[in-house]
Amino acid sequence: MEQQTKSWLITGGIILAILILAGWGISKQRPASHVVGDDAGPTEEEMLKQEESAPVPTIKNSEIAGGETVSVEDQAPGTSVAISQVTLKRPSWVAIKDTNDWVLGAAWFNGSGENLSVPLLRATTMGDVYQAVIYMDNGDKKFDRHVDTLLVSAEGAPVSATFRTE
Repeated sequence: MEQQTKSWLITGGIILAILILAGWGISKQRPASHVVGDDAGPTEEEMLKQEESAPVPTIKNSEIAGGETVSVEDQAPGTSVAISQVTLKRPSWVAIKDTNDWVLGAAWFNGSGENLSVPLLRATTMGDVYQAVIYMDNGDKKFDRHVDTLLVSAEGAPVSATFRTE
């Protein structure tokens, strides 16, 4: 009987050790929801410190606007978007995005203007909401939302105008 008790105690100890090691290993892993590509990103504590030290949120490839604006009125759906007015300090792109953040089209403007148009690669549809946003070109005069610089307000929001197709 004593031999059987020792066996059970040893087996129980081994199982307990395995469970402790497995639990420790799992606790050291980050949740998959935090992983983006090869970079796990900052911890929650690091993000809180960044928020406290930086009052302006940062958006990748962005610059704070220096008076640039864009105005668009609600309009009929179609293959182009009428821009009521755009104020630019330097030549820039005005891009039209849908609610999925997809760019439907973009136009290059050398400066400020009124009653302008942005041709679209995909037409707008009735009753949907769209956004006109300003991007500074990287110098190649080819629109690329991943390379060109999105203009943002001092609060970090894109310099934009929202409109609906009626």
